[in-house]
Amino acid sequence: MQLYRAFLLGEPGTCIFTGAQDCHAFVTEDEIEATYGSRHDSRHFIWLDRKPGEIGPEGVGYICDDQIDMLLAGHRIAFTHSEMGGPPGENRDGIAAAFLLGADRMSRVLALPVDAQKCVPASAIASLSLGLRVRLEPLAAVAPAPLARLVEKMIPLGATIEDGEARGRLVTLSRAATGTDMTDLQDEAERFAAWAADRAAREETADEISPPCATISPARPQPSPR
Repeated sequence: MQLYRAFLLGEPGTCIFTGAQDCHAFVTEDEIEATYGSRHDSRHFIWLDRKPGEIGPEGVGYICDDQIDMLLAGHRIAFTHSEMGGPPGENRDGIAAAFLLGADRMSRVLALPVDAQKCVPASAIASLSLGLRVRLEPLAAVAPAPLARLVEKMIPLGATIEDGEARGRLVTLSRAATGTDMTDLQDEAERFAAWAADRAAREETADEISPPCATISPARPQPSPR
Protein backbone atom coordinates (compact mmCIF):
# COMPACT_ATOMS: atom_id res chain seq x y z
CA MET A 1 0.00 0.00 0.00
CA GLN A 2 2.85 2.39 0.80
CA LEU A 3 4.33 1.84 -2.67
CA TYR A 4 0.98 2.54 -4.32
CA ARG A 5 0.57 5.73 -2.32
CA ALA A 6 4.03 6.82 -3.47
CA PHE A 7 2.92 6.22 -7.06
CA LEU A 8 -0.21 8.31 -6.55
CA LEU A 9 1.97 11.12 -5.22
CA GLY A 10 3.96 11.08 -8.47
CA GLU A 11 7.06 9.26 -7.24
CA PRO A 12 8.73 7.02 -9.87
CA GLY A 13 9.68 3.42 -9.28
CA THR A 14 11.28 0.27 -10.70
CA CYS A 15 9.39 -1.95 -13.15
CA ILE A 16 8.52 -5.32 -11.60
CA PHE A 17 8.70 -6.95 -15.07
CA THR A 18 11.95 -5.60 -16.54
CA GLY A 19 13.80 -3.74 -13.79
CA ALA A 20 13.61 -0.48 -15.73
CA GLN A 21 13.92 2.66 -13.63
CA ASP A 22 11.88 5.88 -13.45
CA CYS A 23 8.50 4.28 -14.16
CA HIS A 24 5.25 6.19 -13.76
CA ALA A 25 2.67 3.42 -14.20
CA PHE A 26 1.48 0.89 -11.64
CA VAL A 27 0.02 -2.63 -11.66
CA THR A 28 -2.64 -3.23 -8.99
CA GLU A 29 -4.78 -6.32 -8.43
CA ASP A 30 -7.39 -4.95 -10.86
CA GLU A 31 -5.74 -2.83 -13.54
CA ILE A 32 -2.74 -0.84 -14.74
CA GLU A 33 -2.77 2.89 -14.08
CA ALA A 34 -0.46 5.46 -15.67
CA THR A 35 0.22 8.96 -14.44
CA TYR A 36 2.25 12.05 -15.33
CA GLY A 37 5.70 11.04 -16.53
CA SER A 38 4.40 8.08 -18.52
CA ARG A 39 3.57 8.36 -22.22
CA HIS A 40 0.32 6.64 -21.25
CA ASP A 41 -0.44 9.43 -18.76
CA SER A 42 -3.97 9.26 -17.25
CA ARG A 43 -4.82 5.97 -18.97
CA HIS A 44 -6.17 2.83 -17.31
CA PHE A 45 -5.71 -0.68 -18.70
CA ILE A 46 -7.49 -3.88 -17.72
CA TRP A 47 -6.17 -7.42 -17.96
CA LEU A 48 -7.86 -9.60 -20.58
CA ASP A 49 -6.24 -12.85 -19.40
CA ARG A 50 -6.83 -12.45 -15.66
CA LYS A 51 -9.94 -12.30 -13.54
CA PRO A 52 -10.57 -9.15 -11.44
CA GLY A 53 -8.50 -9.30 -8.28
CA GLU A 54 -6.13 -11.93 -9.67
CA ILE A 55 -2.46 -11.12 -9.06
CA GLY A 56 0.18 -12.30 -11.52
CA PRO A 57 3.47 -13.93 -10.54
CA GLU A 58 5.21 -10.54 -10.62
CA GLY A 59 2.89 -9.19 -7.91
CA VAL A 60 1.85 -5.54 -7.73
CA GLY A 61 4.14 -2.60 -8.36
CA TYR A 62 5.52 -0.25 -10.98
CA ILE A 63 5.51 -1.08 -14.69
CA CYS A 64 7.41 0.60 -17.53
CA ASP A 65 5.83 2.00 -20.68
CA ASP A 66 7.60 -0.50 -22.94
CA GLN A 67 6.08 -3.38 -20.97
CA ILE A 68 2.62 -1.82 -21.27
CA ASP A 69 3.16 -1.59 -25.04
CA MET A 70 4.15 -5.26 -25.16
CA LEU A 71 1.07 -6.30 -23.18
CA LEU A 72 -1.14 -4.25 -25.51
CA ALA A 73 0.46 -5.78 -28.60
CA GLY A 74 -0.05 -9.25 -27.17
CA HIS A 75 -3.72 -8.49 -26.41
CA ARG A 76 -3.14 -9.26 -22.75
CA ILE A 77 -4.49 -5.89 -21.65
CA ALA A 78 -6.89 -3.33 -23.13
CA PHE A 79 -7.08 0.44 -22.80
CA THR A 80 -10.38 1.09 -21.07
CA HIS A 81 -10.41 4.59 -19.63
CA SER A 82 -8.67 7.95 -19.71
CA GLU A 83 -9.05 10.39 -16.85
CA MET A 84 -8.92 13.19 -19.40
CA GLY A 85 -10.86 11.68 -22.30
CA GLY A 86 -13.18 9.11 -20.76
CA PRO A 87 -13.64 5.54 -22.01
CA PRO A 88 -12.98 4.52 -25.63
CA GLY A 89 -15.93 2.70 -27.15
CA GLU A 90 -14.38 0.68 -29.95
CA ASN A 91 -12.75 -2.23 -28.06
CA ARG A 92 -15.41 -4.82 -27.22
CA ASP A 93 -13.10 -7.06 -25.21
CA GLY A 94 -11.89 -4.10 -23.16
CA ILE A 95 -15.41 -2.83 -22.53
CA ALA A 96 -16.61 -6.26 -21.43
CA ALA A 97 -13.59 -6.67 -19.12
CA ALA A 98 -14.23 -3.22 -17.66
CA PHE A 99 -17.89 -4.14 -17.04
CA LEU A 100 -16.89 -7.29 -15.17
CA LEU A 101 -14.29 -5.37 -13.15
CA GLY A 102 -16.92 -2.83 -12.10
CA ALA A 103 -19.30 -5.63 -11.18
CA ASP A 104 -16.62 -7.36 -9.13
CA ARG A 105 -15.68 -4.17 -7.31
CA MET A 106 -19.26 -3.43 -6.33
CA SER A 107 -19.76 -7.05 -5.25
CA ARG A 108 -16.70 -6.87 -3.00
CA VAL A 109 -18.03 -3.77 -1.28
CA LEU A 110 -21.53 -5.19 -0.87
CA ALA A 111 -20.03 -8.34 0.67
CA LEU A 112 -18.05 -6.50 3.36
CA PRO A 113 -18.80 -7.68 6.92
CA VAL A 114 -20.87 -5.34 9.08
CA ASP A 115 -21.63 -5.00 12.78
CA ALA A 116 -25.04 -4.57 14.40
CA GLN A 117 -25.17 -0.95 13.20
CA LYS A 118 -24.42 -1.96 9.58
CA CYS A 119 -20.94 -0.45 9.84
CA VAL A 120 -17.79 -1.89 8.29
CA PRO A 121 -14.58 -2.12 10.36
CA ALA A 122 -11.43 -0.54 9.02
CA SER A 123 -9.75 -3.95 8.91
CA ALA A 124 -12.29 -5.16 6.37
CA ILE A 125 -11.72 -2.16 4.12
CA ALA A 126 -7.98 -2.77 4.39
CA SER A 127 -8.53 -6.23 2.85
CA LEU A 128 -9.83 -4.76 -0.42
CA SER A 129 -7.79 -4.17 -3.55
CA LEU A 130 -5.53 -1.12 -3.65
CA GLY A 131 -7.82 0.99 -5.81
CA LEU A 132 -10.83 0.35 -3.60
CA ARG A 133 -8.86 0.93 -0.40
CA VAL A 134 -7.67 4.35 -1.56
CA ARG A 135 -11.24 5.26 -2.49
CA LEU A 136 -12.92 4.03 0.69
CA GLU A 137 -10.38 4.25 3.54
CA PRO A 138 -11.00 7.98 4.23
CA LEU A 139 -14.57 7.11 5.23
CA ALA A 140 -13.28 4.80 7.99
CA ALA A 141 -10.40 6.97 9.21
CA VAL A 142 -12.05 7.81 12.55
CA ALA A 143 -14.63 5.08 13.14
CA PRO A 144 -16.23 2.12 11.37
CA ALA A 145 -17.93 3.38 8.20
CA PRO A 146 -21.62 2.74 7.46
CA LEU A 147 -21.91 0.27 4.59
CA ALA A 148 -24.45 2.58 2.96
CA ARG A 149 -21.83 5.35 2.71
CA LEU A 150 -19.31 2.98 1.18
CA VAL A 151 -21.85 1.87 -1.43
CA GLU A 152 -22.72 5.50 -2.17
CA LYS A 153 -19.01 6.18 -2.72
CA MET A 154 -19.02 3.42 -5.33
CA ILE A 155 -21.82 4.98 -7.40
CA PRO A 156 -20.16 6.55 -10.48
CA LEU A 157 -22.07 9.81 -10.60
CA GLY A 158 -19.92 11.43 -13.29
CA ALA A 159 -19.62 8.43 -15.60
CA THR A 160 -20.53 8.57 -19.27
CA ILE A 161 -23.06 6.20 -20.82
CA GLU A 162 -20.40 4.04 -22.51
CA ASP A 163 -18.26 3.56 -19.37
CA GLY A 164 -18.16 -0.22 -18.94
CA GLU A 165 -16.67 -0.21 -15.45
CA ALA A 166 -19.35 2.19 -14.20
CA ARG A 167 -22.08 0.18 -15.90
CA GLY A 168 -20.88 -3.00 -14.20
CA ARG A 169 -21.07 -1.35 -10.78
CA LEU A 170 -24.60 -0.07 -11.36
CA VAL A 171 -25.93 -3.34 -12.77
CA THR A 172 -24.55 -5.24 -9.78
CA LEU A 173 -26.01 -2.73 -7.33
CA SER A 174 -29.44 -2.80 -8.96
CA ARG A 175 -29.49 -6.60 -9.01
CA ALA A 176 -28.45 -6.79 -5.37
CA ALA A 177 -31.16 -4.30 -4.44
CA THR A 178 -33.85 -6.34 -6.18
CA GLY A 179 -32.53 -9.78 -5.25
CA THR A 180 -31.84 -10.66 -8.89
CA ASP A 181 -29.46 -13.47 -9.80
CA MET A 182 -25.91 -12.48 -10.82
CA THR A 183 -25.06 -15.60 -12.83
CA ASP A 184 -25.40 -14.07 -16.32
CA LEU A 185 -23.14 -11.06 -15.80
CA GLN A 186 -20.75 -12.34 -18.47
CA ASP A 187 -23.55 -12.27 -21.04
CA GLU A 188 -24.64 -8.85 -19.80
CA ALA A 189 -21.07 -7.58 -20.18
CA GLU A 190 -20.85 -8.85 -23.76
CA ARG A 191 -24.21 -7.32 -24.68
CA PHE A 192 -23.19 -3.98 -23.25
CA ALA A 193 -19.81 -4.12 -25.02
CA ALA A 194 -21.53 -4.80 -28.36
CA TRP A 195 -23.89 -1.88 -27.81
CA ALA A 196 -21.10 0.51 -26.80
CA ALA A 197 -18.90 -0.49 -29.75
CA ASP A 198 -21.80 -0.08 -32.17
CA ARG A 199 -22.59 3.33 -30.70
CA ALA A 200 -18.97 4.43 -31.04
CA ALA A 201 -18.89 3.27 -34.67
CA ARG A 202 -22.10 5.15 -35.51
CA GLU A 203 -20.78 8.32 -33.90
CA GLU A 204 -17.51 8.04 -35.82
CA THR A 205 -19.43 7.58 -39.09
CA ALA A 206 -21.62 10.56 -38.30
CA ASP A 207 -18.55 12.70 -37.65
CA GLU A 208 -17.03 11.66 -40.99
CA ILE A 209 -20.09 12.62 -43.06
CA SER A 210 -21.00 15.80 -41.19
CA PRO A 211 -20.64 18.85 -43.47
CA PRO A 212 -18.22 21.56 -42.36
CA CYS A 213 -19.75 24.46 -40.52
CA ALA A 214 -20.66 27.31 -42.84
CA THR A 215 -18.73 30.51 -42.38
CA ILE A 216 -21.06 33.41 -41.68
CA SER A 217 -19.84 36.75 -42.93
CA PRO A 218 -20.36 39.62 -40.57
CA ALA A 219 -23.27 41.84 -41.46
CA ARG A 220 -22.45 45.06 -43.29
CA PRO A 221 -22.95 47.99 -40.97
CA GLN A 222 -25.99 50.08 -41.81
CA PRO A 223 -25.93 53.85 -41.93
CA SER A 224 -27.30 55.55 -38.88
CA PRO A 225 -30.68 57.20 -39.36
CA ARG A 226 -30.56 60.95 -39.69
